[in-house]
Amino acid sequence: MTRQYPVDMFPLRTGTVTVIISGKSITIFTANCSLGILDFTGAGSLIPTAGAQIVASYQYNALSDDEVQNAIDLASGDGTLIGASLAARALAGNFARFFAYAQGDKSIDKNQQSKKLLELAESLEEAFGNSIAHAGMSVDVATFDDSGTPWDGFDTAVATAMTATS
Repeated sequence: MTRQYPVDMFPLRTGTVTVIISGKSITIFTANCSLGILDFTGAGSLIPTAGAQIVASYQYNALSDDEVQNAIDLASGDGTLIGASLAARALAGNFARFFAYAQGDKSIDKNQQSKKLLELAESLEEAFGNSIAHAGMSVDVATFDDSGTPWDGFDTAVATAMTATS
């Protein structure tokens, strides 16, 4: 008899899992949050039997803390739009493994999620580009002036500040 059941998405957020088996709320189970496995070994007579419908409700982290930090680090000074775009692209990669399927009169179509996340990433990148195009920017340009007073055998440099707007 199967006593362990995987959920679709993981890692699970601790304390967010609720389970209903054939219409009855069950609290005697263990959730392996990092692997997304529900274990009913200690549930006694409440262990799901053949034909039982198991409904699990839970929250999960679509990206790990390391993946989020990586998106922030890669975006560095480019701001939140680029960081969000990188995160959306990472999610699109995760969701690319999903597919559409049907069993009996039930059907599930998850194969468009990756495409939608890529479209979101592109729109965030476009918004970032638009924000640059409509913002003024300051550029510091350093020029070398050969006519300055020598100091320890080196000529001096003159810095010129330019402001450009687009």
